[in-house]
Amino acid sequence: MIEVTLLGTGSPIPDARRAGPSTLVRAGSQTFLIDCGRGVQQRMTAAGVGANGLTALLLTHLHSDHIADLGDLIITRWVTTFTPEPNPLRIIGPPGTAEVVDATLKAFRFDIEKEATIQNVDNPAASVTLLMADRADAALSWEPNITTGLMKKPDLRVILKAGDVYRRLSGGLELPYFGVAIRKELADANPGIVAKVSKVFEDCLSGINADTAKAVDLFGSKTGVAPDTLKEAMSSKRLAFNYRPMSDELSATKKSLIFWVVLIVVGLAVYFAAERLR
Repeated sequence: MIEVTLLGTGSPIPDARRAGPSTLVRAGSQTFLIDCGRGVQQRMTAAGVGANGLTALLLTHLHSDHIADLGDLIITRWVTTFTPEPNPLRIIGPPGTAEVVDATLKAFRFDIEKEATIQNVDNPAASVTLLMADRADAALSWEPNITTGLMKKPDLRVILKAGDVYRRLSGGLELPYFGVAIRKELADANPGIVAKVSKVFEDCLSGINADTAKAVDLFGSKTGVAPDTLKEAMSSKRLAFNYRPMSDELSATKKSLIFWVVLIVVGLAVYFAAERLR
């Protein structure tokens, strides 16, 4: 069953009896907002829908009366969403929509930044160090830095996994983490070199995955990370090694690539890190 609610049918001229152009469409578990004119949030509330309950926002065009409350909608969704891994608000519209959204976020940066101070660090491990020293409330890093923090301070927790988000948004693809490139002239001069390099990395990762504990004992000390930390990161599946070569067909679509690439995909290695449990 599809339910359509006209939230507003007004024009650019303010009208006390009519909100700006906006339509709510409910179809099963999906809720779509078409345009977000002046006063849309009040009309949505009256219809029993909050900004955090929207599946997507669809913009028919970018005239001011159809996007007047875009900023209010984005901010309200942010401040009324409390789940640790919230679904992003999909905004679908005509060419220019991305620029409008970026400009809106920039306009509200003072409101956003008063809630959070962002500090850049020299390396990913430093962000976890600040977190463990109680000098930050959250950190952006990846494994094995995350496991290092979790082992030293058990009150930390992972709040967002970039690998999971990438997989969801890409339709199931793994997050590319590390790549090995072979220059085109080398590949042309040595027709078998690509297959040889590919086989080396495939065998290497197969060996690591076959016996992670033995791999850590043999080579862990060369990483500069404590063996127990590596074993915990790998056994917990937060750190996983997967091999995937880039196909010739895919390479051909990447016009900026002049070499064949062997991708080493670390499926769950990159994390938007931890925050202290309160």
